[in-house]
Amino acid sequence: MMVHFDVHGRRDFSKEVGNDDSDLDLGLGAIRSVDSELATELAQVLYNEIQPVLGNKFTVNTMPQLQGCCQNPGRMTLTQQSVGYGMLGVQLEFSMRLRRWLNENKSARHRLAHAMARAADTILEVAIPWYAGSPPESKT
Repeated sequence: MMVHFDVHGRRDFSKEVGNDDSDLDLGLGAIRSVDSELATELAQVLYNEIQPVLGNKFTVNTMPQLQGCCQNPGRMTLTQQSVGYGMLGVQLEFSMRLRRWLNENKSARHRLAHAMARAADTILEVAIPWYAGSPPESKT
């Protein structure tokens, strides 16, 4: 089993655009469509590892509008495809403001990478009891 982080950039918050007022969106919709309790637990693991790296400068959103789960029939996000193949797929949407800060701050980039690696290890520990060779059928 593996964790797949699907990393994207997104616009900064804007009322005109209608996006979330956050800097890092954790899209767990693909997992949530299979097991909402597991998705909630994984979101908390990610939040607990990543938010301390970002401090009070940036906001991590565990329930954003964009969840990495396309609702259009016949279309699937990469995150949905990963979950379909038995991976634990998470879509990460980084705001422009956060990307700029990470680009200018090598130490923060390294701390974030280590936080994501720790989160992946913990996610695997949490998910192994859930995973039994293939993901279960959707509960929702």
